[in-house]
Amino acid sequence: MADFTTMPLPNVPGLSGSQAYVRSRTPAKPQPREDGNILAHDGQEGGDELTPRPVARRAKGGPKLPPRGGKVSANEAYAASSVPSYVRNEREVFRFFGYIDETVTEGGVVEVRRIKEVTLLYFLTDHTWQVEAVAAGDAGIAGGLLLRRTKVPQPDGGVGEYLKLNDVRVGEPLRIFGLNMNITDADEKTRAFSKDVLGVEQPVGLTLTLALALTPT
Repeated sequence: MADFTTMPLPNVPGLSGSQAYVRSRTPAKPQPREDGNILAHDGQEGGDELTPRPVARRAKGGPKLPPRGGKVSANEAYAASSVPSYVRNEREVFRFFGYIDETVTEGGVVEVRRIKEVTLLYFLTDHTWQVEAVAAGDAGIAGGLLLRRTKVPQPDGGVGEYLKLNDVRVGEPLRIFGLNMNITDADEKTRAFSKDVLGVEQPVGLTLTLALALTPT
């Protein structure tokens, strides 16, 4: 909107009066638009152009933004990530701990009960498992691979074709290719992922001594 103001002029021969009206322009007030944006003056002298000032808003159907000051866990962010799963899962390895309770024959005559501690590794990228024995020199148990990384068929009554992370529970027995194991615990990463992503909260871990006491012989 334009208005007129007066300003002094120098004395010029032939020009009567010492003032003249000069047209000036008052900056326009920002006006709302129908789409919710606000129109703002471009700030240039004498300009009439109005430029839109975008207002941050969530797109319809887009992901829900966390509340101001809210936090999400690393695993929740992982689950909501748009990165392809084969990239996200490439280095994701989860661990369970347990033992094998077996009877061996020594000297061809005496049967001896032997407890072999094991670590189970689950590779998320291709849903494969690997089982490693924990070395125990005082018991004459050498560490090493018991099962090389491979997919494991579901036990009878399982859901799906292959054994997955959410099929294994702390405190329960597990049989893999003839290896009869008892699962005693899981690492913190496995527990967090099971809870935040799979919706499965693993039971409290057991010490080997307690697990053996609770296992019938």
